[in-house]
Amino acid sequence: DLERRQLEFANHLLEFDDSVTRERSERGALENQSEKNRKSRILLEKRCKNFEKKVDGLTKSLQTAELDKRQLEDRVGDLDGKLRRERLERGRYKENIRTVVEREKD
Repeated sequence: DLERRQLEFANHLLEFDDSVTRERSERGALENQSEKNRKSRILLEKRCKNFEKKVDGLTKSLQTAELDKRQLEDRVGDLDGKLRRERLERGRYKENIRTVVEREKD
């Protein structure tokens, strides 16, 4: 009877040892997966920051380009207005010259 109980106890110890080994293995796998997830998250955060920097740079470039465009449009408007004024003035000069020439003929 003692031998039978010793065998049962030994079997229980072996089962317990197997169970502990299996749990340790599962915990190790979970810890490895957790570490991989942590590294992936860190890498993703770095990529996000780099992407945000690129977006910020592009936004600033776009704002600068829009400002340059407005300044050029203003300059074109100014030059267009100046050209119109010069054409009107030239037209008046021509009219004055014609008037003077007509008076001289008479």
